[in-house]
Amino acid sequence: MIFLSDIAATGTLHGPTALALLALAAACGILSLIVLWRRWAFLGEAVAHAGFGGAGTAWMLAALVPSLDSSGIVTIGVIGFGILTALAIAVVNRGERIHSDTAIGAFLAGALAWGFVGQEAYVRVFHRAPAGFQSLLFGQTQLLQPLHAQMAVALLVLTLGTLFLWRRQILMYCLDSTLAQTGGINTGAVHYGLIVLVAVAITIGIPLVGSVLITAMLILPGAAATLITRKFGLTILLAITISIAGTLAGMLLNAYVFALPQGPAIVLSLLAIFLITWAITRRRP
Repeated sequence: MIFLSDIAATGTLHGPTALALLALAAACGILSLIVLWRRWAFLGEAVAHAGFGGAGTAWMLAALVPSLDSSGIVTIGVIGFGILTALAIAVVNRGERIHSDTAIGAFLAGALAWGFVGQEAYVRVFHRAPAGFQSLLFGQTQLLQPLHAQMAVALLVLTLGTLFLWRRQILMYCLDSTLAQTGGINTGAVHYGLIVLVAVAITIGIPLVGSVLITAMLILPGAAATLITRKFGLTILLAITISIAGTLAGMLLNAYVFALPQGPAIVLSLLAIFLITWAITRRRP
C-alpha cells in the first residue's frame, strides 16, 4: 500500500504507534455510531476531561509522596478517573432527577478544576511541570510504549466482542430504550456497559491524540457513515473504514508536514472526510 510504505519511509509508522492508532481507529469507528445514536458527544467531552482530573490526582499523590512520581500511576489515574466519572454521570442521568447536560457539565468542570489543583501542587513541590502534561492535552505518539498498543488492541477485541454478543440489544437500545426495556432487554446493563466501553476508549486514546481531540474520533466517523447509509451492518463497516482512512491520512500529513502534530492531523483528516461526504450527499433525496 502506498500510504503505509510512504509513512514507513519517514519513520512515522513503527511498532506501537501504528498498531495503537489503527486499533484505536477501528474501535472508535464502531463506538462513534453508539455515541451518535445515543447523543453522547457531550458525555465524551466530560470523560476526556475527567482524564485530566485523574492525572491531577496522580500528581497530587506524587507531591505528597515523591516516590509515586511515575507515568504508570498517571496512566492508571487517567483510566480510573475516566471510568468512574462516566459511571457517575450514567447513574445521575439514569435517575432522571438531574438533566444529563447538567450532570455532565458539573463533572466536566469539577474534573478540570481538580486536575489544575493537582498540577499546581506538583509544580510547588518539584518546581517543574509534570512530565507529559502537553501530551495529556494534545497527545504525543513519540512517547508511546508497547503497553499502549496492547491496550488499544484489547479495546478493539472487547468492542468487537461486545458488538457480536449484544448486537440485537445494542441496536434496540440505541433506537428506542423504552421499547427495548418493554421487549425484555436489560437496558440497565446495556446502558452502563456501553458507557464504560466508551470511557475506556477515550482514556486509552488520550495518550494518542490528547484529551482535547479524542472525542472527534468518537463523532466524525459515525457522522460521515450515517450520511451514506442507514443499514446497521453497512454503517458499521463504513464507520470503521472512514476512521482508519482518516487515521492513515493524518499519519501521512504528520510525516510530510512536520509542523502538524499527529493528533490534530488525524482529526483534521476525519473532518475533511465528513465535509466531503456531506457535500456529496446533501442533495440526495
